[in-house]
Formats: sequence, structure tokens, C-alpha cells
Amino acid sequence: MDKLEEGVIRAYGTPRFLINKTPENRATAYVEFEAYVEGVIKPNQRYFKRVLESEMWYDRLTRLAMEEHGEKIANGVALPVKVKQNFKPVKASDIYAMAAAVASLYGNGSGVLAEFPEIAFEMMNWDQELLKEKEKSPPPEKASVVRGEDKEGKYEEYIIRRRLPAAHQHS
Repeated sequence: MDKLEEGVIRAYGTPRFLINKTPENRATAYVEFEAYVEGVIKPNQRYFKRVLESEMWYDRLTRLAMEEHGEKIANGVALPVKVKQNFKPVKASDIYAMAAAVASLYGNGSGVLAEFPEIAFEMMNWDQELLKEKEKSPPPEKASVVRGEDKEGKYEEYIIRRRLPAAHQHS
């Protein structure tokens, strides 16, 4: 991410963990997230609530729904129900709970979501383009080093693991 993008993100107070930057610790992430909700999210929610309710969107949609169910209500006649927008408060604990659920379902690549990571991205409301870009790039090689000592002396053993494309995998 270049400096211009980082400046824009900081201007909105976006928490670092939402853009895949590691926060100092969990308490810092919590404070950043709560400040983001109070400073950016809640004013937008209030704005949308005012616009949707004042423009009579809900009344129009309610009339349409009632007409579909055979109850025609003339214009100017009060509806028998009043629809209001009540946003559920956004909490850091909700994000942590969803992340824990998705991580559990992914299960380090062996869980139910391992074959369908796009579902995990959708659950977390992440950009699907990131997943598509990752699929285009070759998988990174993972190397591990085993150090030991035997009768011939000390040694280092390098093990390189690379995931093969689906066409080359054996059953």
C-alpha cells in the first residue's frame, strides 16, 4: 500500500486490522474499532435512517408488499403498520466472533470452508478480488529447516513444501 492510500485510510480512521495491518495488540485494535464505529459508521447510519424514513421509502415498499398479498391501500390512507430502521449496534466483539467462526470453519485449510474460501471472504465481507488475485499468483514455497547432530556431526536439513496445482495432485 502506498503512502497516498495510507493517508486516505488514516483520514477515515480505519482500524488497521480491517485492512490487514497488524495492530499493536488486541486492546489497541478494540479502541481503534470503537473509535471507527463512533466516528464513521454511526453518522452514516443516522444519515441513511433519516433519508429512508423521510423519503417514505418504507411506506412505498410496504404498500407494494401489501398489494402483492392482495391488500390494496389507496394513496393518502394511513398504512396499518409503521416501518422504522433500527441499526444493530456494531461491536468489536461481533467482528471477533465472526472471525473466530470463519477461522474454525476454515480449519487451517482442512475445514469445510477450505475448498470454498470465497464463502469465508463473503462471511467476513472482504473484497473477493483479493482472493482472485491470490489464485492467479503461484503459491509461495514454504521452507523449513531441521537442525540436528548425528555421528558425522552437525547438520541442517532444508525441506521445501510447495502446493501442486489441482491437475498434478494424485488421489
